[in-house]
Amino acid sequence: MNVTTRILGGTLTVLLAVALAGCSPGKDAPDSRAGKNLPNTDYDAADPAELRDGGTLTLPFEDYPDNFVLSQLDGNTGDTASAVYPASVRLFRVDKVGQRTVNPDFASSIERLPGEPFTIEYTLNPKAVWEDGTPIGLADFVGTWQAQNGKNPDYLAAGTTGYDRITDIVAGDSPGTIRVVFDRVYADWRSLFFPLLPPAVTATPAAFNDGYRTQAPPSSGPFRIAETNADTSTVRLVRNERWWGAAPRLGEILLRGVDQTAAAQAYANREFDVVEVASSVDAFKTAQGRSDGRVFASTGLAWTHLTLNTSTGPLADPRVRQALGKAINRKQILQSVVDPMGLSGNLVENYLYVPGQAGYQPNGKDALAYDPAAAREILDKAGYTGDKIRSKDGVPLKIEITIPSGITTSRQRVDQIAADLAEVGIEATANEVPIAGLFKDFVTPRQFSATIFTYSAGLDPIANSRDSFAAADAPQNVTGVDDPRVAPLFDRAEGEEDLDTQRKTINEIDRDLWESVPIIPLFQRPNVVGVKKGLANYGATQFEPVDWTRVGWRK
Repeated sequence: MNVTTRILGGTLTVLLAVALAGCSPGKDAPDSRAGKNLPNTDYDAADPAELRDGGTLTLPFEDYPDNFVLSQLDGNTGDTASAVYPASVRLFRVDKVGQRTVNPDFASSIERLPGEPFTIEYTLNPKAVWEDGTPIGLADFVGTWQAQNGKNPDYLAAGTTGYDRITDIVAGDSPGTIRVVFDRVYADWRSLFFPLLPPAVTATPAAFNDGYRTQAPPSSGPFRIAETNADTSTVRLVRNERWWGAAPRLGEILLRGVDQTAAAQAYANREFDVVEVASSVDAFKTAQGRSDGRVFASTGLAWTHLTLNTSTGPLADPRVRQALGKAINRKQILQSVVDPMGLSGNLVENYLYVPGQAGYQPNGKDALAYDPAAAREILDKAGYTGDKIRSKDGVPLKIEITIPSGITTSRQRVDQIAADLAEVGIEATANEVPIAGLFKDFVTPRQFSATIFTYSAGLDPIANSRDSFAAADAPQNVTGVDDPRVAPLFDRAEGEEDLDTQRKTINEIDRDLWESVPIIPLFQRPNVVGVKKGLANYGATQFEPVDWTRVGWRK
């Protein structure tokens, strides 16, 4: 995973211009070489019976987790997810188009009960246990809820949306059933309780915030984290002896830290079995060059953006942010990424959905239309004048873009943006900071003017986005955007079970946000993954998560 990927949890379709050499589609995916559109799923698909028993999968990650609790603010990153997902049982299975069904390993049914209050009943699989043999049950649901409902601010949760709507969690009438009661209809209830956490993790704020910075929470998945070593930046997972579902084919998963700029070459040198290409053209070409590897490509759930701090400095003026939206040539940036890879992509013009996702509307198209003359006019009206570098009241119009040091692609984005902004009289410079502190020290506490990173989207735009846009003082709202119209609209959308109605409300939220322009999406990126030949059921997907019981090496 990319260190600069934040699990926003919410918001794709990328077009294939020419075929990707080496692509081999999964058996359930359309041939990615047969048409214009990238498939939703692209990997070497195999029945587990075709795979050998055992073997090690070695994966790269770029930033050793600050916290192994994914639900905690510092732990809410893609690298943490890479470590804990194989060790976490999923409540739902998700297919290649994003349709969810109950995962029988977790529960025999998860359903809304008729009548009021709004209640969801979970009928758990009686075999479901934590790695120490303790049955998964009521206490786990209660603790996970209480750590994330926002009532105790000492719990530094990555998000409270949905959990703050729960009024009670009780045992059901039948053994093994749990009822989650809400204060009203909550349409995104399926987004809750993953990962589920045991009481040891949620018992106190200290345990939740700091108890799992050097060790992993107990496992409920097919693997357990057997070793964590910050000094060597490694995490080792082995089979969970208490796992009750289908036996995993792999014997071990080894995650090792590597600088993003070196990951592709390390893959080419056979140090890793997989590499995520992200938006690096050099990484793409390097991955293609591995003789015993394949490159898979699918539509993805990641979009790279310029996030603006709306609470201080010149960017506190919405007119300056609006001018940036007009001044940056996003299409040129997109083309510089995808053209050399033989891909073409879409620009993102919605904060809550991405192109190709049901509900997507390009509400930000006008706000982001490339028009330097219009940008200059906006700045004139805002009182910023001058030839080379504009100023107002004697203060030059300068912005600093905070990025992780040593990441070539991030620096390239800054240079492209700076060249565009110079054309309208804005000076932009890079502020390179250590990768490990990017979010903790700069982004989350809003110690930046502008910054570039990537959001990873999902199936639940309300749960995924509310904390980022609806409360100015929420730590997840790194832009500081404060529009009083937005929170009531999120409230309304949360209660709309009819998807068409809900999507209209979500787009109303989005249109309001475009008046503020707190974020400038630069491009959405396809999911491009280099994989060693022989590794099955692992590759490039959009909605479909990795089924860690099915990943393995061909016989």
